[in-house]
Amino acid sequence: MNPGLSYVGKTYQVAAEAILPLNNEAGHGVGFRMQLLLFLDDLVPSAFGKPLLSSRSTVSTVETFASKRD
Repeated sequence: MNPGLSYVGKTYQVAAEAILPLNNEAGHGVGFRMQLLLFLDDLVPSAFGKPLLSSRSTVSTVETFASKRD
């Protein structure tokens, strides 16, 4: 059983949980785990959100729609 808590922010997530064995086959000790996840596309948006292998520049759907209306 792994009860725990997590917090999700705009650019990161922090989580902590206890690792409790439920029977003798699972072990005898109690453990603990923590995680820090960084959302790189929110931390450095200029480096992410565009194709990796395309030489064409990307155009957003909003820009395409706006140019068709003019």
